[in-house]
Amino acid sequence: NTSLESDAMQLLLQTLGHHIGKLTESSILMALVTLVCYQGFAVVFFANLEGWTWDQSLYFGMVTMSTVGYGDLYPTHWYSQLVGILFILVGIVVVFGQIIDLVNLVIVPLFQKSRDLVERLMPAHYVDITGDGTPDFKVPRRRPIFYGKGLAGPILMLLLFQFISAAIFTAVEPEWDLWSAWWYVMVTASTVGYGDQSVNKENTGALIWASIHILLSVGLLAAIIGDLEVLSEERQELLKQAACFEKCFQKETLQSLDIDQSGKLSKHEFVLSMLVKIGKLDPQKDLRVLENMYDRMDVNKKGSIDLSSVEASDGLQMMGFQDAHKLLQRCVGREVQQIMEKPQGRRSSVTGSVSSVSSVAPAPEKCRAAPAPELERTAD
Repeated sequence: NTSLESDAMQLLLQTLGHHIGKLTESSILMALVTLVCYQGFAVVFFANLEGWTWDQSLYFGMVTMSTVGYGDLYPTHWYSQLVGILFILVGIVVVFGQIIDLVNLVIVPLFQKSRDLVERLMPAHYVDITGDGTPDFKVPRRRPIFYGKGLAGPILMLLLFQFISAAIFTAVEPEWDLWSAWWYVMVTASTVGYGDQSVNKENTGALIWASIHILLSVGLLAAIIGDLEVLSEERQELLKQAACFEKCFQKETLQSLDIDQSGKLSKHEFVLSMLVKIGKLDPQKDLRVLENMYDRMDVNKKGSIDLSSVEASDGLQMMGFQDAHKLLQRCVGREVQQIMEKPQGRRSSVTGSVSSVSSVAPAPEKCRAAPAPELERTAD
């Protein structure tokens, strides 16, 4: 029994150690520790120097790092102002960015769920190149529809949260009506902070809820702004795929891809040349490096890579890459390893036979095959 208890305790400690180690490596713990240290400093330093209460100090810290800056609380001594300058910089540059990333861990998945719901209500159009019933790429909608679909859910969430927040403020601030509270929460979310209206500094409940509201409302708005950038990049990628699709049918384009002037296009020649032509590959930044790598790895200069030399333990040394490998490992080894271990999702391809292209159809699970019309006429 003693042995079993000892083994069980050892297993428990190992499990706890594993999870604590994972938590330590994560950004979640780092963000929480940073926030606690930052707000703890505000309570210890400003509460003692300025005579503020603990809740006023926490509120001041949140207002500062979020850049809302109502102006209702501020340092009054030259030495506290000097420390305040550093407090501002650390809060904006170090603390608040990490906290927003932490809030986004919850917000972004909700945004995606809302976007999936809108997608089911307003299905997209897809193109099936191979004719096997599986969509190969999505047809980009016109700007108002594309961005409207992508941002409808997030904006609705923001407005709903702001309305609930305004209702809570009318409860903790009895002198406020609903419109005054609504004005306050919208000005706060934008981080403008006019200062024409602020919470009662003697009301602990109002100060605590104001701090929470600043964090969540600014985080929501920041996530929506970030989402707008992501949607813009996504639409540009879809437009590149559409341009690639259209160019495939142009005789001039196909002739320009025939680099060796053989009158025929190999699969690899077609794919690489099309990627360069639509701007997804830069010949100087992308292809040149890969071509130089290939030439260096082709030790025997026979137009092929001897895999036995690559698999050998001294393969890097044989090909003269050991210094570059050590440099990368020393500078960004861990980050590169994380990228290499990151799973790669399935990507659409336009390298199938163009003769089997099907029509643009409303977002079914299986696309119906038909001759492909012009994309511009089918986009909403």
